[in-house]
Amino acid sequence: MIRRLYRALASLLVGLTLVGGCVETALVGVGATGALAGYKWMEGTLTRDYPRSLAEMDQAVQNTCKHFRIKISERRVTPTKATIAGVDANGEDVKINMDAQPNNITSVGVRMGGFMGNREASQMFHNQLAKELGL
Repeated sequence: MIRRLYRALASLLVGLTLVGGCVETALVGVGATGALAGYKWMEGTLTRDYPRSLAEMDQAVQNTCKHFRIKISERRVTPTKATIAGVDANGEDVKINMDAQPNNITSVGVRMGGFMGNREASQMFHNQLAKELGL
């Protein structure tokens, strides 16, 4: 009886040790699933890839900024990148980065709000941007 109890405890400890290593793997898998879903939240910026050229995305982002009454204070465009900085109607900072990817895909990162960013506001921006693009 005692031997059976020791075996059960040993099995439990081995199982917990194995599961402990699997938790990290599971978390990495969850992160990968989130990236495949289209959005990635990292350091206060919500990023999504769009099947459009950089020029199309730049125009759509400007239109979306007008929709949210974002006053653009700085705009820089190069052949492979574009950035927009501004202030929304509530006085919060807005930063948008666009990076051209191969095959006419543009990665758009939106950071609305202060130091930590506002995920909900950034998500609303992306939703309106998708509507602007007809997606």
